[in-house]
Order: sequence, then C-alpha cells, then structure tokens
Amino acid sequence: MKSFEELEEEYLNEVEPDSPPEFYEKYLNGLNEILEQDSTNIRALELKYFVLFCLGRFEESVETCDKILGIKPDDIETLDFKCSNLFQLCRYKECIEICQRIIEIDPKNKDALSQWESASLMSDDNSLPKPPQSSINNIIQILIIVAIFGTIIFYLRNMNIF
Repeated sequence: MKSFEELEEEYLNEVEPDSPPEFYEKYLNGLNEILEQDSTNIRALELKYFVLFCLGRFEESVETCDKILGIKPDDIETLDFKCSNLFQLCRYKECIEICQRIIEIDPKNKDALSQWESASLMSDDNSLPKPPQSSINNIIQILIIVAIFGTIIFYLRNMNIF
C-alpha cells in the first residue's frame, strides 16, 4: 500500500482536466485503503471529496465533507466544497445554510456570497434568505442614483426650469 504522500504526488503529477473516470477511481481506491488505516487523515479526506466530486458522486462527497467537519467544524474550504456539492444536488436551502455559516466565520468570503446568490436564483423557494449585498454593490447603486440625479438637474437647468 502506498503512503498518502506517494499517492498524492502521483495524483498531482498525472491529473488532467479531462481525466477519465477510471483515473479518479484508481485514486479513490488508494484513498479508501489509506482511510481504512486512519479514518481521520484530513488530507486524504480532502482529496477524497475532490475525487468524488470529479466523478459526479456528490452525495458521497457531502458525506466525506461531513467527516472532516466533524473534526474541524469551521474549516472554510470544506464548508465551501460541501456547498458546491449541495448546489450540484439542487439542495439549495442546505447550500444557503452552509453559505451563511461561512459568512459568519469570514464575512467577506466572495465564494460563499457568489454561491449563495446562485443558489437563491436557482431555487423556487422565495422564502429562502437572500445574500447580503456587498458594500461595493451599495456604492455602485449610490453612484448610479447620483449620476441620474445629476443628469436630471443638468437637463432642467438647460431648459431654464431650474
């Protein structure tokens, strides 16, 4: 049996964007062997949830994320990956709940805000909470209002109305 470090190095050297499922299955088998020996190996669990995601096995990937979160409940990377899996499974309410949790930990997390917005748009449930607007969006909206107001004043002055 290969060590995790050997398996990880081999994986990183061989992975391609269009790798076939057999490629991922091979590494999944190796990861499962490693995790049989040490079920709390965080790095192996992280690689496993990524490999499962690549295979389209989103439910299993969520379960693997949950194992990590049982050990490290505030791990933003794992929360983010769990959110991506839930999105793929069209479980938008759960996805938004995870985004809210990420924002509690890291209020400026752009990935969580983006995922939250996407989940809100995809969901048919209008009762789900909407993502908070970023301060940049608020500033842009204010600038647009000021520009419109300035244009109206300019027009009124040129018409000798104001």
